[in-house]
Amino acid sequence: MVKLKLNKSDFFKGLLESVLVIYVSSSMFLYGALKYMQFGEAPYANEIVKNLTNMELMWAFYGRTLTFPIIIGLFELLGAGLLVLRKTRIIGCFILTGILINIIIQDIIYDVLWWALASAIAYQSIILYILWIHRFEVIKAFKIINNISGKKSLTKNILHFIIGLVISICIKITIGL
Repeated sequence: MVKLKLNKSDFFKGLLESVLVIYVSSSMFLYGALKYMQFGEAPYANEIVKNLTNMELMWAFYGRTLTFPIIIGLFELLGAGLLVLRKTRIIGCFILTGILINIIIQDIIYDVLWWALASAIAYQSIILYILWIHRFEVIKAFKIINNISGKKSLTKNILHFIIGLVISICIKITIGL
């Protein structure tokens, strides 16, 4: 029999992360898989816009065509799948963060039911905790992506950004594109 040396603290931290990952990813997977049913029957399609509540108006918009909700659902599925796998967990967190921040903002602006807003905030809070657990990997990846190896590289990146900004503004002003 093989004995594993396992620190109890590390074990419970890993267990907590696994529980949270499974909780969020399974929820987002269900939301993504059922998105076509959520908006499938074009709710409020025959209603007069001025008579709709904020939430009904949002649902009418999403129900107008199934294409947009299905695209959102596919990204929810993608994020959920990437979140489960340890090697792609951080990418999954960022994909789901983009979706959840959008949902939270819409839930607030369109007066969506409080429990839906609370769920989205809870999922996003868990994702932020997962990113915090992996913060050193996130920072390392950010440095690699941005090629930050020293002040010289950072200065060059800032200079590129400023010049690009000025040129973009000039194009916008002169051509109006």
